[in-house]
Amino acid sequence: MSELNAEIKVSFPGKKYSEEAFKTLDQLKSDLENSKFSSNSFTHHIDNLELLAHSYYQIEHLSLDKNSIIIALSGEISASYEILESIYKYCIDNKARKFISYSLNDQVMEYDYLCYVKGSEVSYSEGINSLIDEKLEKAKNKGNLLKVLETLATQGKLREAKFELDDIIADYVKTSDFKSWYIGIKELKSQRNSSGDTLLTAMIKSGNEKESVWLIDNAMHLDPYMCDLDGNTPLELAIKENLQMVIDCYTPRHEKAINIEKSKPEHLVYFDKDKSEKEFIELLFDFSKSSKLTLFASPFTSHYSLSNSPIFNPGVNHFDIYRAYYDKDRILYNVGHYQKCKPELCHTKKELTFEEMLRYLKEYADAQ
Repeated sequence: MSELNAEIKVSFPGKKYSEEAFKTLDQLKSDLENSKFSSNSFTHHIDNLELLAHSYYQIEHLSLDKNSIIIALSGEISASYEILESIYKYCIDNKARKFISYSLNDQVMEYDYLCYVKGSEVSYSEGINSLIDEKLEKAKNKGNLLKVLETLATQGKLREAKFELDDIIADYVKTSDFKSWYIGIKELKSQRNSSGDTLLTAMIKSGNEKESVWLIDNAMHLDPYMCDLDGNTPLELAIKENLQMVIDCYTPRHEKAINIEKSKPEHLVYFDKDKSEKEFIELLFDFSKSSKLTLFASPFTSHYSLSNSPIFNPGVNHFDIYRAYYDKDRILYNVGHYQKCKPELCHTKKELTFEEMLRYLKEYADAQ
């Protein structure tokens, strides 16, 4: 069984806070031990943490030293990550001054570091900075990893999340070496680096054609339509860089404006034949007329767009609509709202019913 091992040091501003936190964490330690013998799952009051019956996790060590608490945690990976995150949130919410932690995933033998210093969350993963990696490796061998990690975090040597994203995008664009820990970086899929580029727009601007195609087709369900901060779509950037393979990723989809006449259902032949899908298209078309937006559709991806500009070139108002999946008897939809001149105002809504989606579309259409 794959296992996560973590060690944590939490510092509080005074004895009152540290003793209160220690008491709560000691109760959590007991609850974790008791859950191994329980036939039922139950919820702990730390961040509504659900403890699953028969799962393996435990706090192996818990000690209080003046204003600091030391915790050692181990167990099944997903459950232990959840416990680690819950402890982190609990401590920060209860006035922790510092939170220093490292965790080892023995499945991939990679360390992750989650810290909180000077009022900011600082996270780090192996492979970003070779000098930092070397210092941490020496600390592991000497057995003083927490101490060295605390020093690096306090000195600002570990980068904040937004700077970490800069490093990751720059490294990936340079090497095209996809590392498994990229997936664990929050918001990597859509967040921009300090230059205003997403992972995809940065890759296109660097001229890395095949890597850009791979990102569009496979990677991490990246949003292939998201502009850079200047409002340039990936397609526009690909045309500028003359990356034909990237251009081909967009153009063969045969997106076309729909002009539906309800008396001529053959106009719907390239959509699913079920009645609900036809009704969906007709209702979307009715909405497009009332909102003065053009309805575009792809026959291959259950992807529809409403825009006052051609598809792939978001206008003042532009919606991307994807049929997500069936939930019992309902079809759920994901919607993205984009503006060419204000890409930072991108909004997405997921798992909407059709009625919820129409209300969402109407709200934004009326606001323009």
